[in-house]
Amino acid sequence: MKKLLSMAVLTACVYLNGHAQGQPAPAAKKPNMMQELFRQFSPIDTASNADTARMLFERMLARYPEKEYPEHANIYQIARSVVVSKMIQANKPGALDTFAAIPPGMMRRQFMVHTCNALIKKGRTADAEKLYLQDLARAKGGVKMDSADYYTFSVGYAELLYDTKRYAAAYSYMEPAHQMGYVKENKDLTYYAKILLENKQADSALAVMHKMVKDGKSDDAGRELFKKAWKAAGKKQADYDAVMAALSDSLRGKYQAEVAHADTNYVAPGFELVDLNGKSWKLSDLKGKVVVLDFWATWCGPCVGSFPLMQAAADKYKGKALFLFINCWEKKTNPVERRNLVAKYIRDNSYRFDVLLDEAIADNKGARVATDYQVKGIPAKFIIDKSGNVRYRLSGFSGNFDASMMELDLMLEKLL
Repeated sequence: MKKLLSMAVLTACVYLNGHAQGQPAPAAKKPNMMQELFRQFSPIDTASNADTARMLFERMLARYPEKEYPEHANIYQIARSVVVSKMIQANKPGALDTFAAIPPGMMRRQFMVHTCNALIKKGRTADAEKLYLQDLARAKGGVKMDSADYYTFSVGYAELLYDTKRYAAAYSYMEPAHQMGYVKENKDLTYYAKILLENKQADSALAVMHKMVKDGKSDDAGRELFKKAWKAAGKKQADYDAVMAALSDSLRGKYQAEVAHADTNYVAPGFELVDLNGKSWKLSDLKGKVVVLDFWATWCGPCVGSFPLMQAAADKYKGKALFLFINCWEKKTNPVERRNLVAKYIRDNSYRFDVLLDEAIADNKGARVATDYQVKGIPAKFIIDKSGNVRYRLSGFSGNFDASMMELDLMLEKLL
């Protein structure tokens, strides 16, 4: 279940590396530079405001000048991108000047779309467009075109153009990117289908959405788009219903075989944890119920990316299975700050599920229940049967809503 590396994932990688390595030796004792730079980065990443993050980054640059450590350039660029993100969120001036210091290459490419999307969310669409056009011109204008940059930025810019109702221009950027194989992510494929529809290419849009539904890469909105493309292509409603039924059966058949070989059976480690409202939850009290545990953290892109799916699943199985979301491995280790961070994330995104707070192990060496369940990476999900045994365990998130829901359906159907 792999996705294009995002800023959230990069940040997570940084955190987990530092988390695993522990505290480095003092600078005076010639520290391992990667560990030392991670140590410098950590408070930048967890800074509560943009001014503090920028001050800490400037201190990092003063103590360890960037040009003296070219082998660790990526750490500097990750730190710089975090500062940019916090500056944009706080509407601080100078964010784009700071971003400009990230040189062309993989890191800038990874952070470009994230930065532009952050600008758009803050109502700065014109700044996002300026940034895209600037880098598109650079990527295309050299002696040899930088295809990776050009077509990656073309996808993001095409989506901006679609959202601002410039459909013909959106097609002029998205279509070449698609032909060159850069339109891969579910979100981008959905935008591509929308752009095709607005440019009167219903058959092509229908083909894109048919494949997404067939592969389990769609969701409620995607299926509605498929239906819209079906109608625009002049197809009959009765035929649509038959095709949807056949696609659903095909997806079920594909995952039945996988689920049949994925079960396990061992006693679930017991725990007693407190939720965001102060209520105590004890696993032993839940015997007789099917329980789904989801280990996650706010910084984990795949974790929070799976939440729309998991909320839908929790709603679907309400009264039949209990979904508990166990927060662990947060960067904020102060209990009050951590609780406030998690509560704010849940509140801001209007999620309704129960969130439990895992207990931190001394010296920030992990989380107790996650350790008991031998969680090596998050998101990690455990499905526990009515007798208190772990029957299925899942890791990661593909981003494929329908496929993941089908997988959960098949597992839960066997236990309910």
